[in-house]
Amino acid sequence: MLPDNPWAQALRDLRLDVGERATDVQTERWVQANVEYFDGLLWEAANRAEGRIPSLDDYVAMWLKQSGVYPCVVFTDIACGYEVPAADWAGRRARTLREMTAVLIGWDNDLTSYDKEVARAAERNFPVVQNLVSVLAAQYALPAGTGLAYSPYLLHRDPGVFADPDRFDPDRWLPERAASVSKDAFVPFGGGVHKCIGDTFGMTEATLALATIAARWTLTPEFRGPVEPAPRRATLSPARLPMRVAGRP
Repeated sequence: MLPDNPWAQALRDLRLDVGERATDVQTERWVQANVEYFDGLLWEAANRAEGRIPSLDDYVAMWLKQSGVYPCVVFTDIACGYEVPAADWAGRRARTLREMTAVLIGWDNDLTSYDKEVARAAERNFPVVQNLVSVLAAQYALPAGTGLAYSPYLLHRDPGVFADPDRFDPDRWLPERAASVSKDAFVPFGGGVHKCIGDTFGMTEATLALATIAARWTLTPEFRGPVEPAPRRATLSPARLPMRVAGRP
């Protein structure tokens, strides 16, 4: 196909070079990843040609393809000289890991390259900028330059989400009660591509510390009245909690 097209010829040459250095399975995965990549690029080009900014849902789905991460994932296998077994490659865990990689790299690239894309769009007379920032601005009717911020404190105390939000109620996180709470309603570690990497570690550490202490000692409060929150930079923590500690028999 397209025998006189220099771009098609370059792709054929690249395919042959890859085939000389990769197994048949690796080569097929690399070809398929690039087909999806080009599919995403064509979708993006069509949007630009028609001056159309896609919906957020469409952009999220297609960005996994057009970000170019999937071909890089396959190329990593080739460069490192290993071949993931077919069953593992098609399994849920591997597919989820590939998608997570594409999401993290793709969204981070959108945030860091937005200014460059705006300048390039003006230079090349593109009618629209296809970037997560511009897609969000279009979907939520935000004018250019709008600053966005959210308050975890207010979100976590929204009575429309958490019943009696100021009451200490650990049972609110029992599975049958927590199932009705959106995963985006509780964000102690932030969210998105810049979510704190200590999320899982912090929760695991707190659980283990609590289990270890409660198994060895009994703690009795040595104060009266409610526990008051105390500011700790950007977060809140309990104020002083004097306790009487007694060893368990």
